[in-house]
Amino acid sequence: DDRALQAKLQKRVSHGTYFLVSHTLGRIYTSGADNTQRDALARLETLVLMAGMDLPITAIREQIASAVDVIVQQTRFACGSRKVTSVTEVTGMENGKIHMQELFRYEQRGYGENGKVRGDFVGCQAIPSFYDELREQGAELDLTLFERKVA
Repeated sequence: DDRALQAKLQKRVSHGTYFLVSHTLGRIYTSGADNTQRDALARLETLVLMAGMDLPITAIREQIASAVDVIVQQTRFACGSRKVTSVTEVTGMENGKIHMQELFRYEQRGYGENGKVRGDFVGCQAIPSFYDELREQGAELDLTLFERKVA
């Protein structure tokens, strides 16, 4: 049952750098100091295995791929500031591997006079697979939002 799995995961997940946004479950999971989006997904797999779920890894990955829509990465920089540095869509699974596409990324441009990191959040030339669903729900997003533009 999805709710039992969700409850077990929530008990074991701590605040950290990744937010796994699940449209299906209507929840946001946070995960610890993972370095990449793939590490965050591997942590979810591990949490399911630690929760005592006796499922094959392929079934676990299929559940994760169908439940997680977007991974939002937050990074803490040397200056102490935290910024969202990547927004990645989970697009599905093929040949036993979860597939993703990065939608937006933060490109660092050095440090400002105040010593804080500077940069731009840019599109990655990828339109999310859920774009049409957003439009059907009344969200009118300009497609140029996903283009790579630097201010």
